[in-house]
Amino acid sequence: MATKTIKPTTLRTPRENKALEQDYSSRLKKLTTDISKSFYYWTIATVNKNENKNIAKQLAFNFNDLIKRWDKKTNEFAKKEALRTVGQVQTFVNSNLKSQNPEFALKRSSKSIDNSLNAVYQRNYNLIKTIPQDIKERFESVFLNNVNNFDMEAIKKQVLAIDGIGKRRAETIARDQVHKAIGEYHSAREQALGFEYYVWQTSKDERVSTGKGGHRILEGRIYRYDTPSAVIDSYGNIGDPAQRVNCRCRRRAVILKPNQDVKLVKDSLHGDYYVIIEK
Repeated sequence: MATKTIKPTTLRTPRENKALEQDYSSRLKKLTTDISKSFYYWTIATVNKNENKNIAKQLAFNFNDLIKRWDKKTNEFAKKEALRTVGQVQTFVNSNLKSQNPEFALKRSSKSIDNSLNAVYQRNYNLIKTIPQDIKERFESVFLNNVNNFDMEAIKKQVLAIDGIGKRRAETIARDQVHKAIGEYHSAREQALGFEYYVWQTSKDERVSTGKGGHRILEGRIYRYDTPSAVIDSYGNIGDPAQRVNCRCRRRAVILKPNQDVKLVKDSLHGDYYVIIEK
């Protein structure tokens, strides 16, 4: 006779925070545009000043000088933005947990909680720091070897295209990192509260990946927080929700009742998982 599995009772986990994402994105976009404008200004100035001379050589010199200035400015910006993100995510997650049960209020921190916040800070800091270099490389790719083939209008169009790419990257960073940060900090808080298992939850729409390493098959499966076992990509890597770039999946902590236990189910293709059974 087959073992009867039970639908899990879970905590409520916030899917997203659009306001936080948009706030973060707007500041990254402004940084991106400011950097692009400065590179554009020096491109135009160099072309005007060095007509019929070695423009590419002078541009390369100016671009290297600009990147030094922007690396310094962006370093300070990245520190502030990373700290801001950590603080906003803390407030959002702690409020969500406390609203479900006053006993879930954060009374003291722990090493795992501190580690999760440090990871959020470091990842956001590192990503923001790459923005100036990314823009510099795009300007170099477009202009260093071809600047003599562009008129002013063509240069402007290329710069607008570079700025558009930068803004889309800023949106991706904000969306992906806010989602990851909320999920990771929520997970650390849930484990600190004593929860051992979570349910994998997808966004349940057509964008959820399928096939080898797809996440649709993982919907509703139960995993241990401390032992990742789900196959999350086509390469066979093991991981957790939101670990992949742009993954919108999330964890929901499982609340086991006194008469319930978990049973391991082996799955060599998609990764082992658990089901809830009666004791």
